[in-house]
Amino acid sequence: MDPTYEDYMKEATEKLAPLLDALDKKSPMDFLQFTESHVSETKVATTLLNLAWKVKPTNQEPSDTVHFVFLYVVVLIASKNFKGAHQWADFAAKSYPNEETSWMSKLMCGQFEAVDWVVKAQNKKTWETGVMESGWLGLAIGAGSLNQKQKQFAEQMAYPALMLAQMDWNKLRGAEMDFESFLSEVRYITEHLEYTKDTRYWSQAIRILNNLMAIDWNRFGDKADQDKIKKLQIDLRVILSSK
Repeated sequence: MDPTYEDYMKEATEKLAPLLDALDKKSPMDFLQFTESHVSETKVATTLLNLAWKVKPTNQEPSDTVHFVFLYVVVLIASKNFKGAHQWADFAAKSYPNEETSWMSKLMCGQFEAVDWVVKAQNKKTWETGVMESGWLGLAIGAGSLNQKQKQFAEQMAYPALMLAQMDWNKLRGAEMDFESFLSEVRYITEHLEYTKDTRYWSQAIRILNNLMAIDWNRFGDKADQDKIKKLQIDLRVILSSK
């Protein structure tokens, strides 16, 4: 019996386990450095993904397809084939715009390509400082002073970040969860919205930020940590006031 799509995907995921773990735990710059010592695993995983794509089910669920694309984007980023990564992410975003993973793949392409460019750029010191201190968010801060190439990256990341924030906000409004989980989701949305600063998408982000400001935290009763709420509100006001 010939191997199935699921067989190839299982093998590919196992080969990618170190990269996926590093993706979750390391900064973008550290991740790109980490991939340099895992070239052979990346090549094998790429071959397995290519084989899986050839035998994928014709009626495959959208979530399965965008998961495949996410893994393919990871191996392309690890190989520093950013053009190919963008092409796959664009395919997912255009074909499956309602899937969060599509926009996460697209945002990830911009994040890692930008970091790679920073490392190679002559003027890396000023911008790299923001990257190192603030992680991916450092790429979106101070865009007004960035040169044209850096502004291009900022615009590139802003739209998928906005889409992710909008999707998460739509889900959060009707969600039933405890205070800490809810607060964590709000902060996650806020982080994505920061990518839109100094881009054409900022006005749309402001509407979501204002919605976050208007959250009724009384719904959590005495389980709500007032100090954490105040800290969040301060952070939101700083973001809204620093345009």
